[in-house]
Amino acid sequence: MKQGLMRGFYAVLWLMCVPSVWASTLGNITHYQGSVKVYAKDAVRGKTVTQADYPLVAGDLVKTGRQALCVIVLADGSKMVLKGGTKLTIQAANRVHAESGRTVISFKKQSSLKGLEVATKSAIIGVKGTRFVVDYQQDQVNVFLRNGQLDVRSLSGQFKRYRQKQRAEFDTFRQQMMGGFKQYKQQLHEEFVEYVEQFNMASGSAISIGNNEVRDLKIPVDIQAEFDWIDRF
Repeated sequence: MKQGLMRGFYAVLWLMCVPSVWASTLGNITHYQGSVKVYAKDAVRGKTVTQADYPLVAGDLVKTGRQALCVIVLADGSKMVLKGGTKLTIQAANRVHAESGRTVISFKKQSSLKGLEVATKSAIIGVKGTRFVVDYQQDQVNVFLRNGQLDVRSLSGQFKRYRQKQRAEFDTFRQQMMGGFKQYKQQLHEEFVEYVEQFNMASGSAISIGNNEVRDLKIPVDIQAEFDWIDRF
């Protein structure tokens, strides 16, 4: 009786000490260059990646050094390239949190799987078969979409969405204005700004999100080059 209780005690103790044995692998670091560390959920110290095919589980935070990069492939085949100075957390099988830096993402939806979700500090990005870049610049998050479609949803309240076409119309309107400041302000509010909780991005578009304000961008040359990083690995 006593021996049975002792065996049960040691079995429970062993399970508590090695939870990673039972954790489900959600993806792997398939390639890395420079200093890359993985922090388990709530861990203060990270483990330095020293070999390819490093397994990742829910809650793992991947952090790249300033001159480093790493490639993550999720179980569904989604591929992400984390450039230098990037932090990204694996939250679930189909959800990651891009916390800082620059991440290049490629996702091909399979019929039996849900779409991928990429969380940022101000929005949730629903991915439907695409290649795009999430890039943090100080207090702003820039999203550059090469192809496919993205569904962008606010984490808090509504976005103040400035439309590029409307901005052009506004410039024309401003040039024609000879007076009437109140009319100008009303025209600006009604025609050039919209308030939405979510919106879609189409191929070739780009946006900047800061303080819940969304503005259209052009995709710069350096970002065009970033799209091709996925094909290198």
